Amino acid sequence: MFWGNKMKNQGYYHYRIDSPKNFKEKAFSEIWEEWCGPITKRECPHHPYILDYLLSSIEGYRVSEVSNRDISVAATIIQWLGSNAGQQFLEQVNNRIKELE
Repeated sequence: MFWGNKMKNQGYYHYRIDSPKNFKEKAFSEIWEEWCGPITKRECPHHPYILDYLLSSIEGYRVSEVSNRDISVAATIIQWLGSNAGQQFLEQVNNRIKELE
């Protein structure tokens, strides 16, 4: 997916998803790519893309343009969630959620 004139939504270690052993990273990357497509006006009228929405500090107001670096950093973090370390992080989060329920 391209963000206007922006680069394709890929992290710094996108090459890792080509390895069969990194299938979880691939799944995270592919789903993030799908989520980064245009969102409907009903879902979020002032932000055409999810990353625009996430990086806007004032509800309903677009603070600045999403940079190529913003796109790469977000994609890198999302892909990292599929790595062994990222999976451990998610497991800890899920355990904390259970404690807080």
